[in-house]
Amino acid sequence: MPKLQEIIKEFQETDEDFRLDLLLDYSEKLPHLPEEIQNHLRQEQHQIPECQTPVYLEVFTQNQHLKIRAEVPPESPTVRGIISILFSALDSCLLKNLEEIPIDLLRRLGLDKKIGTLRSHGINAIVHRIRHEIKQLGAIE
Repeated sequence: MPKLQEIIKEFQETDEDFRLDLLLDYSEKLPHLPEEIQNHLRQEQHQIPECQTPVYLEVFTQNQHLKIRAEVPPESPTVRGIISILFSALDSCLLKNLEEIPIDLLRRLGLDKKIGTLRSHGINAIVHRIRHEIKQLGAIE
């Protein structure tokens, strides 16, 4: 997953005081979904219940590529930024090129001390859900 490693490196090379700004930049890059896909995503099985923010996530394959659909309100730029990072790194990646998402993603991004405990818990739940879904698809052992 070279793309995720590139993003992690980008955060590590950014001054600690500006990492949240970089995360906010990513939050603005998450694609807007058409209404019919939003309605599909807003089902209970797609919700991440550990998040205080209403986060909806779907992971599936299409033509041997991983696909991710996510909806996070713009009023939650921190969570939206993390989802956008994962989307940027994983969406449309060939299944054979997938590697595991690091369980300590927040620490590797240098954001673990910048984000509160409750939000960190929700973000970790998102990472776990994506990792689980990828394994369920048989893309990674």
